[in-house]
Amino acid sequence: MLVYSNRAQAFLKLKCYQKAFDDADKAVTLDGTHIKSIGRRGTAAYHLGKYRLAKRDFETALLKDPANKQFVLYLEKAVDKLKKIKTEAYEKMTRSVMFTDLVQLGFEEQATSVYVAEMNLDEKQALQMSQKKEDVIA
Repeated sequence: MLVYSNRAQAFLKLKCYQKAFDDADKAVTLDGTHIKSIGRRGTAAYHLGKYRLAKRDFETALLKDPANKQFVLYLEKAVDKLKKIKTEAYEKMTRSVMFTDLVQLGFEEQATSVYVAEMNLDEKQALQMSQKKEDVIA
């Protein structure tokens, strides 16, 4: 187990994150209480863009070692990345719905009217958005 964990650390230093993740995962599988292995898997997961797994690993590691500043730092970074991804996805979804007239497509029950004032738009901006919608539909 220690061989995998130590090799995972070496791969992290070399920035070979997939190999580091694989070795740390093997080490955690063999000994699920080894804090360094959990932290190394979390670090590799973070660098691979697996932010949920990284968050879970750092939370687990912090339960066993709450004073570890590195784990706290990576946990905060993973949470920030997850928030950013969620915000971007929400904004993308909002943009795609903004120019779709659900009533016109036959989805009256699912349609929601949003007044211009609620969108924080002035009349000129609302008119421009309406024109864009008409251009897309036509």
